[in-house]
Amino acid sequence: NGEYYQFVKEGGYRNQEYWCDDGWAWRSHRNLKWPFFWQQVGPAGSHEYNLRTIFDVVSMPWDWPVDCTYYEAKAFCDWKTKKDGSPAANPYRVLTEAEHHVIRHKENNLEAARKDVSADTVMVTSGEDFPTSSTGANLNLAFSSQNPVDQFAPSHTGHRDTTGNAWEWTEDHFNPLKGFEVHHVYDDFSSPCFDGKH
Repeated sequence: NGEYYQFVKEGGYRNQEYWCDDGWAWRSHRNLKWPFFWQQVGPAGSHEYNLRTIFDVVSMPWDWPVDCTYYEAKAFCDWKTKKDGSPAANPYRVLTEAEHHVIRHKENNLEAARKDVSADTVMVTSGEDFPTSSTGANLNLAFSSQNPVDQFAPSHTGHRDTTGNAWEWTEDHFNPLKGFEVHHVYDDFSSPCFDGKH
């Protein structure tokens, strides 16, 4: 929330230059001026916010990850690139799924889980075990909401908060895996999103 706050405060939701066409249309339609789960608590223009969590409204936890849409994440990356003066050849951007797998904690590794199901920390660890484990993740309802992004040790690549805590957006489109078949009960669950826009 802390880094994203600067984007909001500096007019990121008012400046179309940071948004893709679909993102700007979405933002305009929703008339958003900040993330959906932020609640303004001060007078207009004061940029004072609380956060609506699953069960409560709390004082803004600036060290938690921001809950935002893909469009908002992309706009933030564009703003951050321009603000930091990053070269066009090396802009801030949303990760790909492959990059995400590289930076994650080695303990949260799909390859290891496929070889030995007991290595699948999500399946064999209860939520109460995650805050004290080496997985570096807020998974299986370890916390009812997010937790500080620097609460756990960084991964082997030095990245923090790479698994759990919030949904991670990626640049990849949502596509069916090999052997996917539409289930008659859930015919509209996944397949409508195989459209190159999700």
